[in-house]
Amino acid sequence: DGDCEVSLYSKSGELWVRLVKRDFDIDGEKMWIASVCDTDALYKKSQQEIADKKELEKAYETLSERTEELEQALYEAQINNEIISAISKTYWLIYRINLQSGVFEEVSTNGEVHKFTGDRGFVSERFPSACKNMISDEFQEEMQAFLNIETLPERLAERDEVSCEYQTRRGNWHVGRFIVQQRDENGHATKVLYAIQGINERKKQELEYEEKIKRLAEEARLANLSKT
Repeated sequence: DGDCEVSLYSKSGELWVRLVKRDFDIDGEKMWIASVCDTDALYKKSQQEIADKKELEKAYETLSERTEELEQALYEAQINNEIISAISKTYWLIYRINLQSGVFEEVSTNGEVHKFTGDRGFVSERFPSACKNMISDEFQEEMQAFLNIETLPERLAERDEVSCEYQTRRGNWHVGRFIVQQRDENGHATKVLYAIQGINERKKQELEYEEKIKRLAEEARLANLSKT
């Protein structure tokens, strides 16, 4: 009598049905009302909501971890930029060179344009032409040999850096320096930094000192000749 509820489960295992019967007396006539509810769909919806919630929580955890990684990478990048900025006060141009691929990448320069655009290319294509256009004829042969990266691993076999002084076509004095950044398991240099430093003041003092020594030597020679 009264209300009753029956749950049915299909043989296929795909549908839950709930029948709710309620006894109504309308104008002396007894009526039964049956309600059919797809409880399987509700169950699947509930399970999907749980799965979505777990997926959302997992995505949030992944996002949090990724955010921490990005923050750490940003911090390290800021530190590296500060280091590069400090070094660039001494070296007005710094290239990173992969000796295996022959590719160079600009790290720092005092040129305003390249601070934003950067520079990248093959050493074999760029360095010889730059040497020919920028370095004075007196130092051409020496610098072409110095900038040859094919012989660089051998020159850096037992040392971490090699350098060479030269004069530009404009009369400025520079020193180019290769510095080992990475070696392979056999100790061969695979990555280097190439840095250029302006040395006008130092070179000026050296030349003045050399000239002074020559002058004193000549005066001493003339004095001895006069005594003789």
